[in-house]
Amino acid sequence: MNKASAPGADSALLSGARRLLTRCYAACLAGAPYRTARLPEFTADGRYGEGGRTALSLMLLGDSASLGCGADRPDQVPAAMLASALADELARPVDVRVEAVRGGTATSMQSQAEAAVWAEPDVVVVMTGGDDILHPVRLRRRARQLACQIRLMRTENCAVVVAPRPDVGWGDGLRRPVRSLVRRRARRLARLQTTVALAEGARVTSLAEPLCREDPVGTHAADGLHPSPAAYARAVDRLLPAVLAAAGGAAPERGHPGPGEFDFPAAATAAYANTPDAHFASLGGDRVALRLHRAMRTSHDSI
Repeated sequence: MNKASAPGADSALLSGARRLLTRCYAACLAGAPYRTARLPEFTADGRYGEGGRTALSLMLLGDSASLGCGADRPDQVPAAMLASALADELARPVDVRVEAVRGGTATSMQSQAEAAVWAEPDVVVVMTGGDDILHPVRLRRRARQLACQIRLMRTENCAVVVAPRPDVGWGDGLRRPVRSLVRRRARRLARLQTTVALAEGARVTSLAEPLCREDPVGTHAADGLHPSPAAYARAVDRLLPAVLAAAGGAAPERGHPGPGEFDFPAAATAAYANTPDAHFASLGGDRVALRLHRAMRTSHDSI
């Protein structure tokens, strides 16, 4: 019996050692602000808005960005701001559930995707990748995992909106020598995520933020790595049009671009992936539509 259990024990030990090494690797990248800052966490689950209409169900998956680490108040986390904005725009209540976990990666998001399948929300918003780029992993493999998770949710008729984060690495939460490497990995992962998400029928919103480079202090929380409340508000401004479209029940595959959009071959998606304020939707037939959206509300109204 001991011999039979040995392989399982060895596998568990190896898995634990791998996780420990990964954490040590990430810790070596961290600058002083990230090591010393203690960011609060808030729960955003619940109902937002009022009205007699059937509530829209919204679920957020991913990592600490979906949780809103870096916010100073509960009403500043993405789930709360997005749900409040949706309730105002749709004139119906919105039920929010956040399945994201701090430190979540594409691998750990599998259980979140399965939770979404069981819960059957109307719209799923995915913000992930911030931790994947800090780990010594193959980004293409992480993107393939995301594709499988989107496919699972789309099979169960969940409308999915993916929000890649290409501008990680401008704050002082990382040691200076590794910031440029992290920025390159972040933009590469954003390109990969955009490409696979569109191929699986999800909508994609680019969270490319030029202000991260121009004002790294104002766009980052005290740890120098997570977004600030103002940055979260701008991200929600960008997400809102795509989530509204998904909530309307329109299929991503529309066959032709709509007003104010232009289309291009799906093979060229990577070239446009990190365009600020860009929203992407598959048109089917190996074509992708791109629309540049202005913020639907000013950021200072949301913070």
